[in-house]
Amino acid sequence: MSLETKENVRTAQVISCVNEILQTKDPITPETDLFLLGLDSVTAVNLIVSLEGVFGITFNDDELIVENFSTVRKITEHVTEKLEGTL
Repeated sequence: MSLETKENVRTAQVISCVNEILQTKDPITPETDLFLLGLDSVTAVNLIVSLEGVFGITFNDDELIVENFSTVRKITEHVTEKLEGTL
């Protein structure tokens, strides 16, 4: 599987997790501000748990900062770093 295909699959998986947690009818793109769609501290925790389950990763406490979870693109980049072992 090409690098671009892997990233597209991960992005789709992240969007699926976000849709499941936020239950929004608004379109979600990689650049959508998730906090404007209703992501808050409670739903962020649910999203993190969902992402950890889907990708088989664990986020460390120092990674749980707003900047890492503000858009699908940022989440996907962070997940990719975790999966590749660069974090």
